[in-house]
Amino acid sequence: MSDPGSAEMSDFEQVADNSETATSTQNSERDTPPSATDGTSKEDDNAIHPHSEMFFDDGNIMLVAEKTSYKVHRSVLSRKSALFKDLLSLPQPDSEEKLDGLPMVRLLDAAEDITMLLDAIYNGAKYRYRDDETPGWAVVRRLLDLGTKYQVEELREEAVHQLNARYPRKIADWDYTCRTDSDTAATVVVSYPIEEDVVIANAARTMGLPDIHLAALYGCCSLSPEVLVRGRAAGDDAGAPAERLCEDDLVACLQGKENLLVVARADVRMKLFAAEEHPEGCRTAEACAGRTEKLLAQYCTAEARPRRLYDPLRPDDEEIERHCAEAGLCHECVKFFLARHAQLRQNVRNNLATYISVNKAN
Repeated sequence: MSDPGSAEMSDFEQVADNSETATSTQNSERDTPPSATDGTSKEDDNAIHPHSEMFFDDGNIMLVAEKTSYKVHRSVLSRKSALFKDLLSLPQPDSEEKLDGLPMVRLLDAAEDITMLLDAIYNGAKYRYRDDETPGWAVVRRLLDLGTKYQVEELREEAVHQLNARYPRKIADWDYTCRTDSDTAATVVVSYPIEEDVVIANAARTMGLPDIHLAALYGCCSLSPEVLVRGRAAGDDAGAPAERLCEDDLVACLQGKENLLVVARADVRMKLFAAEEHPEGCRTAEACAGRTEKLLAQYCTAEARPRRLYDPLRPDDEEIERHCAEAGLCHECVKFFLARHAQLRQNVRNNLATYISVNKAN
């Protein structure tokens, strides 16, 4: 606001005044003590700025992460986070650090992470995703890391829920995550970069999630030996350090690849058309039995496509339907063999630990 007693300057006078000021400043630079400007710069660098949203007027405690402060409520933190509950219940010394007259707690995490943590604590519903929503691994990992570290059960449970949705135990749900519209099509329903299985396996081992760990290692078995051994860059930065499996998990995957190769052929492909039983609703049992024998012989001699060698859980419904139709099987037989294929794959899913032997994390 301008001084009421001062007269307004014209545009020309303003320019002239600015010019004179700039000249005066240049002439006096050598007379200005360096410590004055340096001190101001350092103060600006160390200044703590309040967060735009997580700064409540009635807050009674200050959290500081990097250069960001959060004015929040002790009761809310204690109710949602077991770690904060324990931390804030400790008696504080008389010399405790304060900010704006309130007790201050400095946190070592990045401000971005603390912002997400507090947002989840105050607005938890935002981080409970619908069944048709699939947050990426970067989001899920932050939920898992923060929920585990700060003992916020809602965050950790949501992260685990998302991982279970990515690696479901029921084969019908598994099929939904990798359904294809043709033999050579890419995933069209839910798409996950398969290389993420490496970082997910590492995180699951560290966080004590054995089922997720095992399922992620199953995905790793479809990776090339080069990626398995050399690892992959964490995140989108190609220059970032490569994240690798630990030695035990690498051995488990290399052995698992061989086991899954056998399982895919012997326990799935070869048993699909085995003459063990036939559907009760088939009205042309004799004719369908002969056609089924031909399909079995065809599957015994034909080699699986490379992409399926180490992936016995992969759904092949469209291919099976096409082969059955070409062989002339009735509708009841087609449904029967599709159901058998699902059951054979469910058996593999139930027994993954048999094929991928994992040493427990210390």
